[in-house]
Amino acid sequence: MAEKGQVNIKVKILTAPRQRTSKFGAPLSSIDVLENRTFATKTLYMPTAMTPKAPVGSFCLIRNWVVEEFIRATQKSMIMACGPFLFDRKVEEDFLAPEVMAISEAQACPPKRRLSLSGTLVSVSCNKLT
Repeated sequence: MAEKGQVNIKVKILTAPRQRTSKFGAPLSSIDVLENRTFATKTLYMPTAMTPKAPVGSFCLIRNWVVEEFIRATQKSMIMACGPFLFDRKVEEDFLAPEVMAISEAQACPPKRRLSLSGTLVSVSCNKLT
């Protein structure tokens, strides 16, 4: 269930904006961020016109947001620069330079863990979804 925010959430920008299109054809941007409530990395989706001009590594404050598996800024959201907050630097380092491991080791990892894989591609198959 989505959590709608009327309070502030602070984020640290980890990646440069990526351009995409919504399912309705509207231009959107996405940025990977570290948020200050759970100290987890999430993707922030917003209308392209709202994309912050702040560089990677800067901190922003967001008002009127929606949090799911990601953070969604709406037309009523406000994104502005703010001061830094304390967080575990290892979370940021693990996101920017994920651990490299063999595919056999990665299969034992918990879901949604960011990894870089090494191995040999043996075959490719295409499964149709119904």
